[in-house]
Amino acid sequence: MKVTSQQVCQDLLALIGRMKTSMAQAAERYDLTIMQVHTLYAISQGASTMGRVADTLHTDASNVTGIVDRLVATGLITRQEGALDRRTKTLQLTAQGRTAVDEIYAALPDLLGCPRLSEAERDMLHGLVTKLITAEQPISK
Repeated sequence: MKVTSQQVCQDLLALIGRMKTSMAQAAERYDLTIMQVHTLYAISQGASTMGRVADTLHTDASNVTGIVDRLVATGLITRQEGALDRRTKTLQLTAQGRTAVDEIYAALPDLLGCPRLSEAERDMLHGLVTKLITAEQPISK
């Protein structure tokens, strides 16, 4: 059977669904939503302002405010006003937030079943996913 590009897209969508389910399972331990986990991860990767987190999550800054409010309330991040501009809010993970991000992302490979792949399969999958991620996007008409 010849695998079509359409089938590959369907497979990737199924994998994305599985990833969302796995992420939700990992996030449950901390009573977090998937968006809260993505926000923590964005902050852990250097998105240190509300605007940068919004850009990373591909959403509006107003959507990030509620997520950040809940993460501050749970003690996973801190939010401070900028020294020169009070409208700028600087976000930082707390030690508890760093632990949550690290533990959630460490659990994902097992939840997704990655240990079932051989080293060669992992290398191949990594190469293929990287090729798709870095592919030039077609111009929309």
